[in-house]
Amino acid sequence: MSGDGMSFVTVNPQVVDDISRYAETVADFLDDRSTEAANMTNLAPAAADKVSTVAAKYLSQQAQNFDELSAQYAQILRQYANALQTAAVAYSATEADNIENIG
Repeated sequence: MSGDGMSFVTVNPQVVDDISRYAETVADFLDDRSTEAANMTNLAPAAADKVSTVAAKYLSQQAQNFDELSAQYAQILRQYANALQTAAVAYSATEADNIENIG
């Protein structure tokens, strides 16, 4: 191969759109789990002893960390989904233009 050839890329806009919808679904799932974790951010100790108090604080902190991280990840997924949806529309428009120009 001389390297002078043209590269071709094939994109199926429907697949790109499907992937964007899946990313949205994952983001929604994370939002739901985050809501559940938020219910655990103020756990009361199971008993009046020090171990229960420490365990409740630890679990509350972990729930808060999960809540914060999952919110960030959901936001990133939504940005990714938006970029994919924009790309799918662009590919579809380009494909339609190509078909119109050929036909």
